[in-house]
Amino acid sequence: MANFISKLFQKTPQLDEAKLALQAQISVQNAVLDKHLVALAVQQNRLQAIESLISLTTVVDESNLRTLHDEINLLKEYVLAYKALKGENFFITLQNNVDESSDYKIFPFVLIPLVQNAIVNGYTTMEKYPIRIKLNSIGDTFKIEVSNRVNHYIANQEDTALIDNFKARLELIYPNKHSLFINSNSATFKATLLLI
Repeated sequence: MANFISKLFQKTPQLDEAKLALQAQISVQNAVLDKHLVALAVQQNRLQAIESLISLTTVVDESNLRTLHDEINLLKEYVLAYKALKGENFFITLQNNVDESSDYKIFPFVLIPLVQNAIVNGYTTMEKYPIRIKLNSIGDTFKIEVSNRVNHYIANQEDTALIDNFKARLELIYPNKHSLFINSNSATFKATLLLI
């Protein structure tokens, strides 16, 4: 009996591969076609504001690695689409410290989910507290940090479908090669992703 109990408590949890795969696919689809961005474009009758982004995202093969620079350009286009639709009351900064000569490869649509979570669930209308995106790569390590002003109407910005689905995708495409750190206090939500 004691042996059975010790085995029971030492048993590592089994990952539900089918569930992870479905969540990972949803994460990609959310990045490819952000329903909040599309709804904003439709409400304003300005679909042309997202045409460039859609033309970039729909030709990407999610299973093949791409250059980090291509993904950064995709992220920039994503931010520009939101800026075009939200106007002058949308505050976001992007600090790109990735070396121009970097040949680092990354899976597609890994940079967008953390920014999407900040835009959808955080405050974006305060010039003093913009969404801040920082990109760094050193050797075989890449880091993206995204911080935003906390939305006090949301209990926990980490407990969202966007983050849950993104975590599942990371487990599938970067098993044991990533770390996602999330910190939150009464003022700021910050997510940091390290790819090793």
